[in-house]
Amino acid sequence: MQKFSFDAMRKNALSKAAAVVLSLTTLVGVSVTQAATTHDHNKTVVGYITEWEPWKANTAGYPVQGAATHLNVDMSQYTILNYSFFGVAQDGSLHSGDFRNKQIYQVGQVQAPAALFYTDTYSSWDLFLLWGELDPQQYVSPGSQNELDLKAQGFSWTDTTWTHTASGLTGAYPIPKHKVGGKPGLIEQAHASGVKVMASVGGWSMCKHYPEMAADPVKRAKFMQGVKTLMGLGFDGIDIDWEYPGAAGMNIEHYSDADYGNFLILMQQIRTTIGAGKLITAAFSADTRHLEGFNWPELDKVMDHYNMMTYDFNGGWSNIAGHNSPLYPYPNAEYAPFNWDSLAQWMLQKGINRDKINMGFAFYGRGVVTQSPAGVNQTTIKTNITVAPDGPVSTAADFTNWPLDVYDGTPNYFFIKQQTGWTDHWDDVAKVPYMTKESGGRSYFLSYDNEQSIGLKAQYVNDNHLGGAIVWHVHGDFDCVNGYTMAGKMAVCNAINPVLAKKINSVFATGGVASSSKSSVGSLSSSKLSSSAISIITSSSKSSSSVVSSVASSKPSSSSSVVTSSSSVVSSAGSCAGIAAWDSATTYPISGMQVSYNGIKYENKWWTRNEDPSVNSSGVWINKGACVVASSSTSVISSVASSKASSSVASSIASSKSSSSSSVGNLCTSPAYVDRATYVDGAKVQNGGSEYQCKVGGWCSVGGPYAPGSGWAWDNAWTLVRVCQ
Repeated sequence: MQKFSFDAMRKNALSKAAAVVLSLTTLVGVSVTQAATTHDHNKTVVGYITEWEPWKANTAGYPVQGAATHLNVDMSQYTILNYSFFGVAQDGSLHSGDFRNKQIYQVGQVQAPAALFYTDTYSSWDLFLLWGELDPQQYVSPGSQNELDLKAQGFSWTDTTWTHTASGLTGAYPIPKHKVGGKPGLIEQAHASGVKVMASVGGWSMCKHYPEMAADPVKRAKFMQGVKTLMGLGFDGIDIDWEYPGAAGMNIEHYSDADYGNFLILMQQIRTTIGAGKLITAAFSADTRHLEGFNWPELDKVMDHYNMMTYDFNGGWSNIAGHNSPLYPYPNAEYAPFNWDSLAQWMLQKGINRDKINMGFAFYGRGVVTQSPAGVNQTTIKTNITVAPDGPVSTAADFTNWPLDVYDGTPNYFFIKQQTGWTDHWDDVAKVPYMTKESGGRSYFLSYDNEQSIGLKAQYVNDNHLGGAIVWHVHGDFDCVNGYTMAGKMAVCNAINPVLAKKINSVFATGGVASSSKSSVGSLSSSKLSSSAISIITSSSKSSSSVVSSVASSKPSSSSSVVTSSSSVVSSAGSCAGIAAWDSATTYPISGMQVSYNGIKYENKWWTRNEDPSVNSSGVWINKGACVVASSSTSVISSVASSKASSSVASSIASSKSSSSSSVGNLCTSPAYVDRATYVDGAKVQNGGSEYQCKVGGWCSVGGPYAPGSGWAWDNAWTLVRVCQ
């Protein structure tokens, strides 16, 4: 993350590979029971985290408002988190979901441009999710420690407004100062656990202008400006949630079959904008009628994951009560193809890349009112009512048990578990549970998923060698154990127990190795680690190298495996003795691995692959200064411990930790850097044999972690200009 990076967790981030042999705890405490994690299999697990859920409190089953944030997400259970949602405005620009036009469901209504983040800390959770625990300031006393902290964090201010230099965000008072030593933001916390964070754009109610934007080069350019800003804020990619190309969705007026071709153009342009090392994903309808028009072979060239929304098959709109997310077809369903198996088999028959197909897991249910007695396929009873965001609708949604404006008939799984007075049922054909209730002369039906059905669906992903899972949404699985403490406005549970997410990972860990590389496009999906083996592959266009990989087994081995690969890869710009040149195809799984690139030595802080050290938008690489030209063969040694290994990582990565012996070089005239001296924006210094330019004066003057090229957060404050030696 490019803004608030004061927490030591960035410095001590655990790598993906280390987690194979070490238990990875969450930043808010360990889970209640030992469970499988994403490090125990090679599947993708995507979780949506919404920017409106933190508003919910006791009426929704949460212990307090502010509990449903990233601080209560078990990062070990996910590989990707989707920050949801940003909207698309009439001119193609992006905006915070908090600025959604609440009348957008009406014909002729448009979404006006608005800010990308809502910076009013009283009215939005945007900055709490982005930056973490805040200590908002209404007044700044000249010469105070508070003033120094704000300047160090990159803030400037007037009597009424503030600006954050690095992010470009602005707003009115209070100034959203990050609490020194406080809890991290979503991106920082996720990256510390090796989890990617996507910016998800669209959603059911903010897709109205997708067709016009995708068809218009000028509006697409405006859209790409927002994409660039999001990537600069530290996001790892873009998730498109256009519901749906070629269809009306909730409120789209100008849709047509041209949307499918324009969707491909949009994806191609996003790839050009963000580069090959970042992720592109999209949510797709589970209705095959909405999938026929896509050019899947061309999408395969630019996209990393196809996230299939295999839920919402039935709900308040249905004429008969049906399952929200059935695994298999069941008799007399209102629309027979609406189930997991029908969709998956259709996609596989079309030749769509199975490794990129992530199936949707519902961590919520859908309740409807029916004729008596309540049951599957019973006729629903509809009423006319106005709901957000759809407006006036005719719906059978159950607002008695799952209240309007709290759950709108779609309760979270953890809230369902809290209820009494219901009769449990299991549909052994569809392989999902449901509940019924007769009360006050009315009949209620609830379709949902529990641990049993989630486990069967995870096994289906294994058996069909699909890419993985998407979860709507992570807090549907909320379970706060042993109380909580407050971190400003946010609650931090003393322990968490996400039983559904654990079920997915425990089943994924038992088998179902993907049939091929997860992706040839992005940086995460192509190289997930198995619990029983890690493959370190070194390749170079300039020299041959041996490719040695240990084949993953569906069952862990009790013995350690050591893989050694030697090659003579030499950096084209001068290499460090004994340090290999960075290669985009190589996986660097353990923190502390060093590479040379364009004459500069870099060291990784956590698992990485195909992330250019010189660009380093994710903050994974630390610039260790200029390389000393030397000629020697390089060796990559990786030792992979088994799941039965002890607490020490049985891997030794040979690298030199020494820094440059000279603080200045003979090719630059800038003065030597002085730790904690005062520097203004634009000031140039030399340090460790390279020249740097200050981009945030407040941070440049802090020193320590912000020392150019050597501090663990140096790239927040400085820009590398050139190598001086």
